[in-house]
Amino acid sequence: MNLRGFFLRMHARLHRDERGFTVIEAMVAGMVLAIGSFAVASSLSYGLDTTGLARQRLAAQATAEQEIEYARSLNYESVVLDANVLTHSSNTDNPDYWVSTDGLSYDPTETGAGAAYEPLILDLGANPSLDHFQDPVLQGNTNFKVYDYVTWVDSPTDGTVGGAGGDGLDGNGDGVDGNGDGVSDANGHDQKRVTVVVTWANSFGSLDSQLKMSTVISDGKVPYHDPSAGDNLLPVVSCPVVSGTGLAQNFEAQGASDPDGGTVTIDWDFGDGTPIVPDGGVIQSHTYSAAGTYYVELTVEDDESSTATSGKCEPPLTVSSDGGPVGGGGPTGTVSIASGQTYTTTSAVTLTLSSTGATTMQFSNDDGTTWGSEIAYSAAVLYTLSPTGEGTRTVSVRFLNSGGEYGATASDSIIVDTTVPAAPTTLDVCCRPANGKEATLTWSASSTLLPPSGDLAGYQIWRRPTPAGAWSQVTNCAYIPASSTSCVDPGLTKTTNYEYYVVAVDVAGNVSAESPHDTV
Repeated sequence: MNLRGFFLRMHARLHRDERGFTVIEAMVAGMVLAIGSFAVASSLSYGLDTTGLARQRLAAQATAEQEIEYARSLNYESVVLDANVLTHSSNTDNPDYWVSTDGLSYDPTETGAGAAYEPLILDLGANPSLDHFQDPVLQGNTNFKVYDYVTWVDSPTDGTVGGAGGDGLDGNGDGVDGNGDGVSDANGHDQKRVTVVVTWANSFGSLDSQLKMSTVISDGKVPYHDPSAGDNLLPVVSCPVVSGTGLAQNFEAQGASDPDGGTVTIDWDFGDGTPIVPDGGVIQSHTYSAAGTYYVELTVEDDESSTATSGKCEPPLTVSSDGGPVGGGGPTGTVSIASGQTYTTTSAVTLTLSSTGATTMQFSNDDGTTWGSEIAYSAAVLYTLSPTGEGTRTVSVRFLNSGGEYGATASDSIIVDTTVPAAPTTLDVCCRPANGKEATLTWSASSTLLPPSGDLAGYQIWRRPTPAGAWSQVTNCAYIPASSTSCVDPGLTKTTNYEYYVVAVDVAGNVSAESPHDTV
């Protein structure tokens, strides 16, 4: 409809006809004015929402920049996450979805490619350090969630492809020095990448928005090396992988290479006083004459006569005389899975260990009939339960001394539960009294069975001021036992409307999807 033409015709009509508008003409004019007013109001509302979203994104950018600047202000050794493992999220909208399932690496590219995952730098107890998760972080009128990730980056300009072992300069075994500057750049740990992800509920009330920012931080000791300049890169060497039983041991020099792409020779010293095996290749076998502790050492020479050495490998190799570890006279100890928890929602757990006199230890995924290789004793170990899947899992451990003796086996069990309970299918929020400061909530019971035949533990209630406030758990209804399906929320503001949802929680801590939402 041409509004301008319509009003010009009405104006001309009034000038030539003193009778004014007919009833129909007046109704049409009113409808036109109403439609125009509605369009103007909608345009203003959309414009306000769009402006709010832009302001939120600017505030999120400022939050990320502040976190990046804080990381840059730390000493290089303090640029770590205050955690010993992160938890992978199955929710693709959660930034932790890009944490690996073992919680030890992170994909800053969010492509899912295996090569894109970088090792996380974790140091529980470091002070100062970076918090992995902060919630809420208030910036302006918006509550943000901030996720920090710190990963290792292998610099492409440092003249090495990584590895561990001797530096090839003085034979003291303090790390790889592929560019010959006297500074170790072992394991590709040349630089640190700090990635910050900020999430928030946007002003349209839709799914959370995200903003990601990252920076690479160096200790200032990674000089540029141009392979085309003709400078020889030192060979790379690391301690060998060892297998075998008793006095007969097998060795594989997996970490011996030349960054220039040339050939290398490997000399083997088995640490027992027998002659060094020159140019022994990658694979070697050696039989010791007596039980004991031995320090193995490798020396690698490239095609330009440059050398590198592994130094005396730590931990030392412990062998026994009877074909395996000796039971009965060694140290004993304890093991605890996930700090003694009854349940876990992931197969990646932390084992807490305690023993006096132990130098190595072995693990078994059952009652102690099949044992893995010996590893150095540690008070805490990240461990993957086996077999995969749900059910009760037992971890057994035996502790060995330097003579290969072990004592009584220690074990602990935990129940793996990864099944999410069913969500309530209805929610009714009603009955605000005259003072308007409370609401009564009732919902349908989860179809997940109650104990002892099932594992439903209870419910959690969440609310937010409408239309787009921040979600928070209802304090008075923080945890409702599984036997109940109602709760009274007394903490409301009379002049504010609220939106609610309920989730079911099982005994392992798995949380269901959200129930239908309701507003009061």
